[in-house]
Amino acid sequence: MTLTWVATVWFWDGLAEKFTEFNKGRWLHEIRPNRIKHKLAEGKTCFVLGGVADPDMIDQLGSCGADGFWLEGEHGPVDFDNVANLTRACDLWGVTSLARVHFNEYGSIYRMLDRGVQGLVMPHVNNRAEAEAFVRAAKFAPVGKRGMFTSRQGFNVPDYFEVANSETLLVVLIEDIAALAQLDEILKVAHVDVFFVAPSESGGFDGAHWQSRSSGCAGCLARCVANHCESGLLCRYHNRS
Repeated sequence: MTLTWVATVWFWDGLAEKFTEFNKGRWLHEIRPNRIKHKLAEGKTCFVLGGVADPDMIDQLGSCGADGFWLEGEHGPVDFDNVANLTRACDLWGVTSLARVHFNEYGSIYRMLDRGVQGLVMPHVNNRAEAEAFVRAAKFAPVGKRGMFTSRQGFNVPDYFEVANSETLLVVLIEDIAALAQLDEILKVAHVDVFFVAPSESGGFDGAHWQSRSSGCAGCLARCVANHCESGLLCRYHNRS
């Protein structure tokens, strides 16, 4: 009985000490830096590997020098169930976890961030309103209206909501013919880090499947590049099939 009482007192005294340490900030941590976002801010080129949907594969490729891994949730198997472990593997190697979601839906966007991804890719953005909706769902107030939750990346991070806004990478895909008519307005949307041009997709919708060098598609790409440069932005799409 006496031994049980002593153990109980020791436990609660130890717990109280830990809470005191917590209140003094000793348990606080910096948020994991977004490698791609920081390199882009320095004007550097980023190397991203795609086609990976297994944490073990990320571990095997983590030392190859990639800045991030593209986690495919539109055309691939990445979803809410498996993305957390994929992002943990990326965290171990200090590389960015960048997930493409399959549609522009408020809850799905911030839920993927809550599961631990550091960046999101939004496909088929065809106008300014769609780009703004993407930003609104992915950023906390006052920038957006992302649901208030610390996420796996935010445990014990001071000023998490503010820091998360600055560390979250947002990529908009320009891949439909309809987007070209709205390109000037789309490029005006703030807090988008990359406007990603997808010539194969645009060529497909124009009837020239995989003919990204066709005259019509080439003209569209030239316009995209020119507009991006005028906006101070440039994204090169390099994909060989």
